[in-house]
Amino acid sequence: MISRSIDLRENALKTRLKGWNARGYTSKAYLCKLKFF
Repeated sequence: MISRSIDLRENALKTRLKGWNARGYTSKAYLCKLKFF
């Protein structure tokens, strides 16, 4: 049970990091668009 809860916590952190990375990429692309226009 304890190991399962730890796995769930790690999965939640991984998904959160993925979301942050995607957000960072989108913001970078947006800044590049602003530079071009």
